[in-house]
Amino acid sequence: MCYKDVPTLPQAEVGVPCGDTQEGYTVLNDKSLWENVKHIELWLLWFVCFGAWSAMTVVSTNSSHIYRAMSHGSFSLTINSVFVSIYGVASALGRILVGALYPQLARRQVSESLMLLVAPILNIIGLPLFLICPARFLFVPFFVVGLAVGFSWGCTVLIATSIFTSNSGKHYSFLYTAGMISPFIFNMALFGPIYDHYGAKQGHRNDGTCDGAICIAVPLIVCMVVNILAVPSAYVFYKLTKAPR
Repeated sequence: MCYKDVPTLPQAEVGVPCGDTQEGYTVLNDKSLWENVKHIELWLLWFVCFGAWSAMTVVSTNSSHIYRAMSHGSFSLTINSVFVSIYGVASALGRILVGALYPQLARRQVSESLMLLVAPILNIIGLPLFLICPARFLFVPFFVVGLAVGFSWGCTVLIATSIFTSNSGKHYSFLYTAGMISPFIFNMALFGPIYDHYGAKQGHRNDGTCDGAICIAVPLIVCMVVNILAVPSAYVFYKLTKAPR
């Protein structure tokens, strides 16, 4: 793939900072946020965050609705709490894995931006599992998506602080808008209206429930498609931003 016509961020002078975990890394760009929003790298990173954090929006805020739709009348608050707990543990594990992998990548002089590929790939695997897993096995997609979300949060913070060193806080705040926008699209525009529509068709207008994968399929599939697009976006970001060795 050729990138010569794509406006890219100017790289800072290559240098090797001190410290074992930073060995081999360079500062990609030390310019202001206003300057960097004019370049494709920041928008690629934003879109990857949007895909990963949209999965968080759909799954974490609608966990009980997803479980209720797939339980076919056997909903249990206790089991739902277990699923939410599994999601939370997986998210924490994802952040821990980022911290464990970072020094390994640094020692091998591999750009930390390579880890950006992990979250959308996990979401592509996990999101459709909600539609095909029996209710008692829903812990599997909850774990996979939770792991993806934790991995995304961890590596996004790492990438922002490693690449945009002098303005990392402002750049991270800009990336956080991806998580702010996702509820409007996936909850207000997709999940809520579609869930209520099929619930009403099933005669559940008064109790607010809905039964079957059809109730949750559209937002999950749309989110999966966004994550499919996020994979090449993450790869292009990695190729454009990896430091020369």
